Amino acid sequence: MGIFMGSSRFAKRKELTKPVVKCPRNIRESLNITEYRQNGIFKLEPGDNLTLYDRCYVFEDMNYTNKNEEEKEAILQSLMKWLNSMNVDFKLTKANEYRNMKEYLERIFHYRNGDQYPLIKEGIDNWKEEKLISDNTDIHQVNYLTITCKASTFEDAKSYFNTLDTMLMNNFKIWSSNLHRLDAKERFMALRSFFFCEENNLESFSKYLQNGDLRNTVLPASLEQERNFMRIGEQYITVLFGHDFSSSISDEIMHNISKLGYPSMVTLDYAPVDRTTLKDKLASAHTNNERAIEEEMDAKAKAGRKSLSPSYRKEKAKDELESYRDQVDANSENGFFLGLLVVLTAETEDKLAMRMKSVMSIGREQGVLFDTYDFLQLKALHTALPYGGRQVNHMRNFLTSSVIAFQPYYAQDIQEENGFLYGLNKTTKRAVIANRKKLKNPHGIIVGHTGSGKSMTSIKMTEIAQTLLATDDDVMMIDPQDEMALVCPQFGGQYLDFSPKGNLYMNGFEIPEEVFYGDENTKSAFVTDMTTYATMFCEAVMNNITVTQEHISIIGRCVRLMYNDAFSRKNLKNQPTLRILRNKLKQEMEKATTAGDQELIRVIYNSLEEYTEGKYNMFSKATNFQIDNRFTCFGIKNVPEYMWEPVMGTIMNFLATRMEYNQSIQRATHFIVDEAQVVCQRPTSAKMLLSSVVTFRKYGGICTLALQNLKRAIENPDLRDVFSNCEYKCFFDQGGVDAAALAEIQELSTTEFLSLTEEKPGHGVMVWGKKVILLDGEINRNNPLFDLFDTNFLAKAEKQTKESRLE
Repeated sequence: MGIFMGSSRFAKRKELTKPVVKCPRNIRESLNITEYRQNGIFKLEPGDNLTLYDRCYVFEDMNYTNKNEEEKEAILQSLMKWLNSMNVDFKLTKANEYRNMKEYLERIFHYRNGDQYPLIKEGIDNWKEEKLISDNTDIHQVNYLTITCKASTFEDAKSYFNTLDTMLMNNFKIWSSNLHRLDAKERFMALRSFFFCEENNLESFSKYLQNGDLRNTVLPASLEQERNFMRIGEQYITVLFGHDFSSSISDEIMHNISKLGYPSMVTLDYAPVDRTTLKDKLASAHTNNERAIEEEMDAKAKAGRKSLSPSYRKEKAKDELESYRDQVDANSENGFFLGLLVVLTAETEDKLAMRMKSVMSIGREQGVLFDTYDFLQLKALHTALPYGGRQVNHMRNFLTSSVIAFQPYYAQDIQEENGFLYGLNKTTKRAVIANRKKLKNPHGIIVGHTGSGKSMTSIKMTEIAQTLLATDDDVMMIDPQDEMALVCPQFGGQYLDFSPKGNLYMNGFEIPEEVFYGDENTKSAFVTDMTTYATMFCEAVMNNITVTQEHISIIGRCVRLMYNDAFSRKNLKNQPTLRILRNKLKQEMEKATTAGDQELIRVIYNSLEEYTEGKYNMFSKATNFQIDNRFTCFGIKNVPEYMWEPVMGTIMNFLATRMEYNQSIQRATHFIVDEAQVVCQRPTSAKMLLSSVVTFRKYGGICTLALQNLKRAIENPDLRDVFSNCEYKCFFDQGGVDAAALAEIQELSTTEFLSLTEEKPGHGVMVWGKKVILLDGEINRNNPLFDLFDTNFLAKAEKQTKESRLE
């Protein structure tokens, strides 16, 4: 890699930018930005002819480090293809920027209902402190891509950058790395953030906009420059450059030298060398080396030495040159000049020296020697900052296949405003803060065996507790095992025990007030929905009877008759019920003119008897409870087998009505089904559930299905479709058969699969759109919510035994 000697055409590719001021008298004159536009395009050189312009982007990290080797190879190949397509200078910068963690968390976490739910607030705060202690509290990393081009005007530069945008956006999308183009305010804000050690935040930056020229807002007034460091404003700053690179550099070198816990930058300054120039340079170097070999052999012959071969150094150079020429031809590679710059900051000169030594040590471990830019610190700094232009060019030459080792990716994070805390990213050690409402499809699947932390971490701590605490959304839950019977009332919720012993009556045919007083279209749509519900209910209770289209037509006719009567009244005092529907069936049976028609109706009529006159008449009378609670749980553990389908159908019908109402008042509804494998054991229930999940989305519903047995559940093709469409998935403790089943529906790397073998509660893999996070959602036993949420009865019994002994 280091044998290129640099001819005029080759060396010209790393030329310096023409300075705005040849001899800057102050720090402001050193900023090589002559003009800018609000769209974010900067002009970087003086003059009216062909000059340098740039545009800057922020890009997301991707989940590189946890990929399989073949997947990493594919990513690197794709990056090589992109690098080969670049024919303009550009920079990649990983910036560790200051962030006031306290203010940041206040912006992200909005506990609007803290006074109403003090126990939840205490528990979530406890969990937040537990997880965020591993996060670097005042630093976050931002990735910048800065592209330059030569143009005559801003319009020409804009046209070029817009053409390049399409290619860039497509490539970064392939790498699951979103790209955001920065406007002028955002760019100058990023520069100010570095110089003043302020948070990169548009809201706080807005107060400086009244100064007019944004260039006046980003640089401190004072500068003291020493041989190998500067004092700019209140910060001590030094710029290092990399040289003498090892031939075996790790593809995670950028991560390893940039994971610093203080404001700093690592910049890769690229100057592409086109293939023609590269091949000419290699040919020239090969010719020069051959000439040197001939001269050496002639000198040896004249000296009477009988050596038949050139020196080892020249022979090695010959072999390397031939190898490089073959490599360029075979792989269609380009060349690059690369400058590696590291910017370090500190509050004192001594601390800066200590940090400088530490980074130099890290560099040696990674196969790169670092040194300081002596007497060129300010020029080096402005080369490292995320705007175009090059004021120093201590650059090394590489082929594409070698420069790819400096790829910028490591692992993804999720930190979204108004998000919930899901735990800790085990790869980056940063908090996972995610907002499901920002996903294209916010529905979710949670899978984990008993004791894996599925219920406590993902359902109770996240989907229930944080929804109640931080939003005005409703939470509706189906609880097949009655696990929430104690928790729900504790949070002021309503727990409904759907069993004959529950003394509950729920009228599935009830007309909402907005429908009763609505227009004809509203009433017609409502009757259609109620016909679907009535058909489902009747099919469910007609055991061992083949339901035909004739049965369905009879049910539909009776439903319409029942609602025609209801809508003809002046008020809602007498609501339609299942008992009234059965009476309508009786009237139709009495009017039937043939024995066949009478028999069809009699089958339906008789099947409904136990549910209107018998002990399972919970759906035949007016509702005897008011469901106006934000948190409602439907307990169905004690529902008899033959009552299961009618109960499920009625609950789903109620939920659809509630979600439609919530949508009309702009309120989201979180619908949770715990132990969904119990529901999915019955084909009809599974069909109802999956149909509801699809339907609820249009009403603003956010559905979460929690499962234990993945293999049995995904044998249902409809459930497999739900898995595929959900953008949020969380997997805990998968092994054996379930791991094999998971591989069929979710592509994970070996590292990600291995993390599912950890038998630690709350540890698993979280899939968020295209992001995959190794999650630590474990909850400390000292958390005030732990005992309330814990379903491990053996552990509870053991704890009680220990406490009794202490007494």
